[in-house]
Amino acid sequence: MERKQYPTSNGRLENNPDKKDGDKRPPYKGYLYITPDQIKMLVAMGKADKAVKLQLAAWKNSDKETGEPILSVKAEAYLNEEGSPPPKPPVTEDLDDWL
Repeated sequence: MERKQYPTSNGRLENNPDKKDGDKRPPYKGYLYITPDQIKMLVAMGKADKAVKLQLAAWKNSDKETGEPILSVKAEAYLNEEGSPPPKPPVTEDLDDWL
């Protein structure tokens, strides 16, 4: 069975420069860019009263400029429990209309 492609988000985690030995700060921190298509899909899931769950995947890499180790991250929304994608949100020009 062919897997359908759903909107994904990408980001990265890198060594936390604020981390000190013995403290409770996380060893990595970073960001995740959420695309407009994925935001629309997540909002549609929320409006359908579905819990939003993202699947995360990570790959070990190194920063192209510094050579420091990083984790490249990809996030993809899970399908609803029936195994089908959530309903498409209405087409709108204004983000506030569907939030």
